[in-house]
Amino acid sequence: MKRKMYLLALNAILSVLSVFMVALYPINGKTTFGKSGMWVVTTIVIIVGLLIIIATLNYKQYQLANVYQGFLLIVFLGEVGMGLMLTTGFLMFVTMFIGILGLVSVFCFYLTKW
Repeated sequence: MKRKMYLLALNAILSVLSVFMVALYPINGKTTFGKSGMWVVTTIVIIVGLLIIIATLNYKQYQLANVYQGFLLIVFLGEVGMGLMLTTGFLMFVTMFIGILGLVSVFCFYLTKW
């Protein structure tokens, strides 16, 4: 159980980093990093991650944690795809590293028993 909680926390942190990577992607030469919308999304991701961890710890809501990990699996697959198709240079490597690390963490979460 302890290992799964560490993996949940790691994936919550990686999801926040994913928001930063998407915000750093330039659209028409401008990024959305530092804009108010990015901080709103970051706050929502942090709150949802904390609520999932608290619900899993206190109320033993394991299915909720499994659904959250499934959602993150889709997010990290999209991030790896974004790194392959859209970004270049250092941003590509960082985006793909976070995406692959997230995928490995999600797979480890599903392979670990409660």
